[in-house]
Amino acid sequence: MSNRERYTPAGAALFGLLREVEQLRDPLGPTPGRLGVLRALQRSGPATASELARLRGTSRQATQRIVDDLVDLGWLERRTNPRHRRAPRLELTVPGRARFEALRRQETEELNGLAAGLDPAAVQAARRLLRDLRDRSVPA
Repeated sequence: MSNRERYTPAGAALFGLLREVEQLRDPLGPTPGRLGVLRALQRSGPATASELARLRGTSRQATQRIVDDLVDLGWLERRTNPRHRRAPRLELTVPGRARFEALRRQETEELNGLAAGLDPAAVQAARRLLRDLRDRSVPA
């Protein structure tokens, strides 16, 4: 008996839905995590990895991995933090700011293209379903 045969009908449908959501993003493009960190810094200004994690509702460790990748790409830089020697302030670089703006324009065009002809109420219902699933998966 395969794993898929053990799913309830709702579980099998959910499995399919989550696979479809995964495939919406180009695997070679920017990840939602990278975009989230860039967006948070664009909105809030310089911040530490811990502050970014709190803003995004993610763990510091997961945020730190993304920050390290963005520093390696030259999109972020670490600056001395006068309040905490071991927690540098993170800032968008000029190339990082330009890349984020380009990615934001691209994301807007792609999402508007995907959404063309969709019923906004159906999209909102799907969003509520995904939010409910997320809330169920978070331990109390």
